[in-house]
Amino acid sequence: MTPDTPSAGRRDAEKRWSDPNSFRAAARYAAAVLVVGAVLLVVFAATGGTSVVLGASVPGVFGVGGLLALGIGFAAYRRGRMWVYWQGAAWALLALMLIALPLALTAQR
Repeated sequence: MTPDTPSAGRRDAEKRWSDPNSFRAAARYAAAVLVVGAVLLVVFAATGGTSVVLGASVPGVFGVGGLLALGIGFAAYRRGRMWVYWQGAAWALLALMLIALPLALTAQR
């Protein structure tokens, strides 16, 4: 690390976050998880909304995707790389999980 390069803690405190590659990676990941969840939602709706397993898989995908994004963000933080975008993707996916949670209860038995 050169004297001109700020430390990871200082960079976080100053909020000078600019890493287009990290942003694109986190955005692609969140979009991929969103597409998988949307496909499962379409399959759930196409089957008449009768499967509790399909209904529960939608928030499950968002929840697991959010937790994995937090893990990727933590790994990036440990390596001294940009982690903020991964945390944003994780919180967005976890919020989608909360929105989709009642879906399994709507399954018609």
